[in-house]
Amino acid sequence: MKQIFIGKTRLVLTIAVCVIFIAVSFSCAASEPLVESEYVEKKVNTVNKPSDTPERPRPLAFPRWFYKIFNNDWNYWSNPPDMYAIPDGNVGIGTTSPTQKLEVHGGASFMNGNVGIGTTTPAEKLDVSGSINASPVVGKWTQTQTRSGNGNYIWDVQLFNTNPQYLNWTVGSDHITIKKVGYYQINVNVLQYTSLPERGDVYVKRNNQVSSASLGYVSTGENFFNHHITDVVYFNVGDIVNIYSSSSSGNVARYGDGNLLTTLSIVRLN
Repeated sequence: MKQIFIGKTRLVLTIAVCVIFIAVSFSCAASEPLVESEYVEKKVNTVNKPSDTPERPRPLAFPRWFYKIFNNDWNYWSNPPDMYAIPDGNVGIGTTSPTQKLEVHGGASFMNGNVGIGTTTPAEKLDVSGSINASPVVGKWTQTQTRSGNGNYIWDVQLFNTNPQYLNWTVGSDHITIKKVGYYQINVNVLQYTSLPERGDVYVKRNNQVSSASLGYVSTGENFFNHHITDVVYFNVGDIVNIYSSSSSGNVARYGDGNLLTTLSIVRLN
């Protein structure tokens, strides 16, 4: 009885070995023709000069996956993959347990259609935590005509505006409209003109409320006073910026003749 059992066991093992051999041989025949030279490891610091006569390629004895596992091109244990997919359909880069459809550790993450850079919980379509390098939002305008009396400077020429979605201007308007909330730097360089020795004032206004001012006095024999103002102001959507000129007599003119000595520039800071 024991001999019959041993004989049957040997038969089963023999059949199993034959089936495996046939399967391996069939997969080799069905796979694309590869050559051994495709799997020869290329060392960066090799000192062997390649032969002038190329070696005749030899057919591979086993299919591609066999060499992928057993040769030295890739070792799973010493160099595991950086991308993982788990059964619930999530894909992770830099993490083995992604909780989102695509989650990147060390760079970016995606959540509910939002993209985050430097954060794993983006609250906006693009949420950046940290500094960015981008073109600044800058606008600059000038008054080309001299206007008498007290009042706002009229910005009839736009020199440039890098992003009209932030700063809105209308031809011949006396104000600039802020379209995105945040901090802005207001840079004013304007001229006042008078034939009398008197004081002229210039104000930066937010929604017609004074934010900062420059006071200048034109002495005898002078006709111009140049005002420089730099101010940082927090604006809400729809706020307006005016530059107002005044004097006690009303005889100080808002000077402008297209020589760019009277300008208003606005820079978004955040």
